[in-house]
Amino acid sequence: MFGGKDNFGPKKTKSVIHPIKCTLEDLYNGKATKIRVIRDRIKTAGDSKTLFKEPKVIECKIDKGSPDGEKFIFHGEADESLDKEAGDVVFIVA
Repeated sequence: MFGGKDNFGPKKTKSVIHPIKCTLEDLYNGKATKIRVIRDRIKTAGDSKTLFKEPKVIECKIDKGSPDGEKFIFHGEADESLDKEAGDVVFIVA
């Protein structure tokens, strides 16, 4: 009954994960990188809703001293769906 899967809250679309290659120098000094993602968006016109593709550029700033495997999460930036909340875009330092 309690302690099982979290069934509370709105359902989200699948998160999108992008590894970011960083050199030791990048991690020492910090780094800013831009990644272009193409995501599904919902367009509402009156009572009808349609999905369309939208390109978006997301800038991720890697902090100085970030460890390998550090995650930078951009909430609600993944695909939208008619019956779910938008998922997250996750950058992982590799």
